[in-house]
Amino acid sequence: MFDMECPFCSPQIEKRVIYENSLARLILTQDAINPGQALVLSKRHIATLYELNENEFNAMYLLAKRVADIFINTFSYDGVNLLLNSGVAAGQTIPHAHIHIVPRILGDVPIAREWLNPLLQRKEYNPTHTELMHYSKIFKNELEKS
Repeated sequence: MFDMECPFCSPQIEKRVIYENSLARLILTQDAINPGQALVLSKRHIATLYELNENEFNAMYLLAKRVADIFINTFSYDGVNLLLNSGVAAGQTIPHAHIHIVPRILGDVPIAREWLNPLLQRKEYNPTHTELMHYSKIFKNELEKS
């Protein structure tokens, strides 16, 4: 399923695909922090993480992990960021599920911290026992449903 208005569904994207499996594609990023920076795209046009089925999610993250391993073991980068912004509030600008794979060199650019809540940046956040119990109960109940 394609959305012709989506830049990741456009026929032009075919020219940028450097690897693909049955459910995901790998392209190089146009505005890279470091050489080789890439994106893993779902082949099916879906906007967010929440719409990925389990097979698509696994295929995308396995491909992202393999690329991250190559950055570390073949290109000798110092680290890797794997980023998936899902939804406008999370910073997603293109409504097509994708994972950024950013190879990092120690000191290349300041580590992005904009996503952190500014109030929590000013002091260490220590959840209370009540909060821990509350979230623990919710997560446990929800995760055991699957």
